[in-house]
Amino acid sequence: MDKKVLFLLEKYHLAKKGETLIYFKGHFFIDNILYEKDEAVFQLLKMYPKIPKHGNFSYVMVNHNYIKIVSDKTGSSIVYYCINEDRMIISDSVNEILQIGNGLNELSFSNLKELKVAGFVSGGETLVKGVISSQPGEEITINHKTSEVICKDYFQYFSLTQKNRKEQVQIEEHSRLMKNAIYRLKKYCKKRTLVLPLSGGLDSRLVLRELKREGINNIICFTYGKKGNTESEKSRKIAEELNCKWIFIEYNRTKWKETFNTKEFQNYLFSLSNYHVLPHIQDILL
Repeated sequence: MDKKVLFLLEKYHLAKKGETLIYFKGHFFIDNILYEKDEAVFQLLKMYPKIPKHGNFSYVMVNHNYIKIVSDKTGSSIVYYCINEDRMIISDSVNEILQIGNGLNELSFSNLKELKVAGFVSGGETLVKGVISSQPGEEITINHKTSEVICKDYFQYFSLTQKNRKEQVQIEEHSRLMKNAIYRLKKYCKKRTLVLPLSGGLDSRLVLRELKREGINNIICFTYGKKGNTESEKSRKIAEELNCKWIFIEYNRTKWKETFNTKEFQNYLFSLSNYHVLPHIQDILL
């Protein structure tokens, strides 16, 4: 027997083609072509069952036979669901599910211990028993009639053996991938200002250099920490060398105490945690 399905996806773009409904949020690239809103939805239907490799998105595809839930490979957009005896609830907010889902009030203390130690709950579970989250690079299929749930990874992060590849070949491949990534970022951001957390390390320095090489100049760099720390001094010199605006956010006990006690911080912490991961709190001082 088909269960009643409640979709709580107000921030998603809704489109219909034939008997198929799609709730979509975000953007993606196919062959470096940007797809958003209706164009993204129609492209998804056209390329089904393939899933985009690049972008920040999640979507829910619905027809008479199944519901498919997909999150991008970085987990930038997560969907949550619960299934009980008479209905399913699908949302991008655990709080919204809890407000409507009768009986969904039992915490998993084993998952709470994991959250305290690791900063997240693994395997798609949350702190609330019965509420499940989609995983990065995962496709979830829910059968309408049987409520059977099948989870399949469409993408996994792993290193290929590089023993037989020459160093120069790997360098060229890295350059090609980096160039494509920066191109997609430029195309998506258009003329918007980019804000880059710039440390003294190699990763963020590489990103900044490639952005400048691509001709992107509307960049603001920032770093944080105790006043006079080595990392922030390296960051400042790199930003100056590449002619970028640089901002330093000083850490001290007084500022952190004031921040922790604000209503804005509490809202930030609990609204973004969604009962399965601790949000990044350092940038809140910005």
